[in-house]
Amino acid sequence: MNEPVLLRPHHALCLHYFIGKGYGCGFVENMFHIKRFLCGRSLRTVVLHNGADCICAACPNRRNGGCMSSEKVARYDRECLKACGLAFGQAFPWPELCRRVRKAILEKPGVRAGICFDCLWKTLCQQQDVEKSVENV
Repeated sequence: MNEPVLLRPHHALCLHYFIGKGYGCGFVENMFHIKRFLCGRSLRTVVLHNGADCICAACPNRRNGGCMSSEKVARYDRECLKACGLAFGQAFPWPELCRRVRKAILEKPGVRAGICFDCLWKTLCQQQDVEKSVENV
């Protein structure tokens, strides 16, 4: 049986930009696993989850069942939902969620940067955005 994958809304952005860098080997390995799992099973259902998910499980900022950055990541989640017109608890096939995020956030200049302007990894996303824009010239 295909159980739905619980995913924080902002992690749809993180997975889009993930290139094998992160907090440490365990975290990176987990992200690779989740990305392969979702992309390899295109009909996998993703539920927009309010709280720790499968990506959080390997994050070093997770302490005693909580998140050291909980206020910041909760803001990322709220802003992603707002930009996409979505709500916690909604379920989508992974490709549909990716399409919605791409249309509402990634294809609109400045939207992603406005959501995660204080993210530790924002330079990786910015670099990929620049590389993609150069490829399209």
